[in-house]
Amino acid sequence: MARFRELLHKVKNNEFQFYRQVAVIVALLSIAFIYGNYAYTKLLSPQADYSKIKNSDFVNLLTGATVAKKYGVHEIYQPSIQKATQEQITGIKYDTSFLAFRSLPIIALIYIPLSYFDVISAFTIHLIMLLMLTPFLVFAFAKVFKLSLAQISAIILFIFISAVYFYNQSSFFLPFIILGVYACYSKNKYFCAGLIAGLLLIKTQYGIFIPLLIVFSGFKKSFFLGALASIGFMLGTSFLLYGPSFLKDYTLFMIQSESLGFGTVEIINYNLFGLKALLNQVIGLTIPGYAVLITQSILYLIALVALYTKRKNIELQQAFIDIVLLSISLNVHSLQADLIMLLVVISAGFNLHNQRNQPTKYINLLIGFILLLPMCVMLKGVQGISGLIMIIFAFYALFKPLVGDPGLEPGTTRV
Repeated sequence: MARFRELLHKVKNNEFQFYRQVAVIVALLSIAFIYGNYAYTKLLSPQADYSKIKNSDFVNLLTGATVAKKYGVHEIYQPSIQKATQEQITGIKYDTSFLAFRSLPIIALIYIPLSYFDVISAFTIHLIMLLMLTPFLVFAFAKVFKLSLAQISAIILFIFISAVYFYNQSSFFLPFIILGVYACYSKNKYFCAGLIAGLLLIKTQYGIFIPLLIVFSGFKKSFFLGALASIGFMLGTSFLLYGPSFLKDYTLFMIQSESLGFGTVEIINYNLFGLKALLNQVIGLTIPGYAVLITQSILYLIALVALYTKRKNIELQQAFIDIVLLSISLNVHSLQADLIMLLVVISAGFNLHNQRNQPTKYINLLIGFILLLPMCVMLKGVQGISGLIMIIFAFYALFKPLVGDPGLEPGTTRV
């Protein structure tokens, strides 16, 4: 009994902190390895079911690239051409729906080299590229946010369980971009931060990130000019590649493509549209799509006002946590692969935790929720509920911010 009390005393005094960290690291990396092995078995091993690749989100990128190569960039937003091209690529006849290419013309151009390979080879090449970039992603986050070994293990786990490799999507590059924005902003390189932020248009819907950061900055002229230059480049190249009708055709296609016939399934969206579909399925409640869009727009406007008025009391890490959560949960098309953006939220949360040298309930709950989120994907309807929880986390922190140290200027950080 005395030995047990002695052991308990040592645990209370953190004398086993090193061994505890080692145990956490081993556990997290083991889960990541098991998941990676499962993904390999399902996708690329000789026993793999290649239909999973042919129905993956990567196919829409390959479709856009193939249309641009065969018919010209000006045809990439023609649904009939996209559908016929995708059928040729995959060898599957799509009677009801296909996976629409929704990105800007420059993305189709970037992926043209992969269109010279069959779908399995192109998928494999793209996946290998993402895997090769993963150590750089982990190193960059660890360096910028000053993470411990246990925390690095946690972000490695999250990368593997976020399903970004399963979907093999361009979403993988979003945390790179947001990290670049954060790193530049924290060093007062606002023009550079704005320049990098414009690259979020590789997935058009995440352009909503940019106004949120502009208002948090207090409308810093240099950040605004950087973002304007970057957005101008992305849209300018789109007009040059596509033609003068780009904006009209792209807008109409984006509205048209938010339907089941174009591969959009509302119930798997991490936003209020996902919640709307869940309520309809579970209790038969029919909510018009325009009502959800208006609600999300109002919440977005409230967030803009709150970020501007509360910016003096919000640290940079907290601001990025809020902005990423709102960017995912308040846009019209946020899916499983996009959860990789939450890597920013986890890392910024760890950074705040490390600075305070004591846990906070908000950060612990938020990180716990995010690490569990990808594992709950098989539960039908969890996406819409998760989007609502993200909104609650973001607005709670906006109206009850983690106040920075006295003397911190708006939008500055200790990092």
